[in-house]
Amino acid sequence: MKCGISLFVASSMLSGLLVISGAAYSRSADAGVSYFGRGAPATIQSLPQGDLRKSIESLPAQPRERALNWLQAVEFSEQDLPYMKVDPQGGIYYTDTFSSDKASGSRTTKSSGTPSATMTAKSVFNLHSRPGAPHTIFVDFDGGVVSKTAWNTYRGVPTWNAVAYDTDGKQDSFSNDEISDMAEIWQQVAEDYVPFDVDVTTEDPGKLGPTIGWILVTRSTDAKDKPLPEPAAGGVSYLNTFGYSQTAYYSPIFVYYNNLESPAAVADAVSHEMGHTVGLTHDGTTGSGSPGKGGSSNVSWSPIMSLDHHGHITQWSRGDYRGATNTQDDIGILTGSLGRRGDDHEDTRFATGTPLAIDARGRINASNPYAVEERRNPKNRGVIEDQDDIDVFVFNAGAGTVDINIAPARDAAHPKSLDGANLDVQATLYDARGRKVAVANQRNDTSANLKVKVPAGRYTIEVSAVGNTAAPFSKYGSIGQYFISGSVPTRGNQAVAELGK
Repeated sequence: MKCGISLFVASSMLSGLLVISGAAYSRSADAGVSYFGRGAPATIQSLPQGDLRKSIESLPAQPRERALNWLQAVEFSEQDLPYMKVDPQGGIYYTDTFSSDKASGSRTTKSSGTPSATMTAKSVFNLHSRPGAPHTIFVDFDGGVVSKTAWNTYRGVPTWNAVAYDTDGKQDSFSNDEISDMAEIWQQVAEDYVPFDVDVTTEDPGKLGPTIGWILVTRSTDAKDKPLPEPAAGGVSYLNTFGYSQTAYYSPIFVYYNNLESPAAVADAVSHEMGHTVGLTHDGTTGSGSPGKGGSSNVSWSPIMSLDHHGHITQWSRGDYRGATNTQDDIGILTGSLGRRGDDHEDTRFATGTPLAIDARGRINASNPYAVEERRNPKNRGVIEDQDDIDVFVFNAGAGTVDINIAPARDAAHPKSLDGANLDVQATLYDARGRKVAVANQRNDTSANLKVKVPAGRYTIEVSAVGNTAAPFSKYGSIGQYFISGSVPTRGNQAVAELGK
């Protein structure tokens, strides 16, 4: 962000920021795990002994009451407490160290190279996932001034000059690898938030406000080597502050790239910390406090709100996996804050589906997710907005082999990178009479390939979401973009000419 925040909120105004739900949270504990929220804890003494309780108890009366109110407004378990801290005004924030941080030395996935031949140091700072949306997630890579925020008040530091994303030690320019990293991070965050009515952008919005989430991807020390808030963490964010008049005061979210091992890990941290600002808390298990990595290979899985981001598939969750400690409806909460995007393709195969774009040779080419002109007029792509969405496409084919692949965003944008997918695709092929011809649902991958010999005729493809028993994950969070490519047999140009009839 190129200018400091001018908004200052006196601590006496802060008490109106959060609303107490009222009734005590009566959920029973799982395997000895204690839960809070919905009016609980009613007193500080209700919290387990630990650093957070001690810090709150040491505050003066008004900030102490404010901190208690803050905690009552969200659902969380005692497993969150080691990551929660309180500032002198009573504001609650998270300081997260992820198991995929450099200290773990485990995941080593790197950027797969520049995702588009047209991506430059200029264009990478003008990426938008949904231009004109009423909400904005600003992923800020080029550093700037942080002043007059809750962070400055808390730390007693008037100004930080945060540095730009830099992995080669050259602050005055961006290398091809850095450009590729930034594009990949943006693409993965955009994929996490694609079901919602929000624009994930790398372009500076200029002025902050209640509908803008500012995530500063920077080094943990500023240009003068002054430490930023919680410099040992991977991500730092205030809890449940998005959408209020004081949102800007509790900005930015800090994500420290130097404490994270790869672009994929940075993207995971950005999405995770943004989730905290709308009230999402940690997903864990009754065993180790983290879901771990279910499955293997292309279908290894992690919830976005967990602290274990080793999974190649990351999804929003409602705790419907074994040993879950958090049953928050992530998607419902995000929809309440960000809204939901509208459906983009017909859901009923007996109605008029979207014609596949097929060239004269029968080739189906997927849109480039980075090309501005194709985002304005997308072809052979779509979004599964929720677990029950079905997108319908139609095409004509000559006699021969239909070979069509429906790939999630990860495979389409970064075929050499395994990280960042949300959607597990199922594709079903029907003939003109509505008879099922073939179903594609790969157990060990998230893409779907329809390869089948057919007689000449008109066909329909249904694209839908599935869970995966190999990981395992349900279809709850299996939502996101997909891209269609492949080929169909043609009879000259007739298959193309007849589309839409």
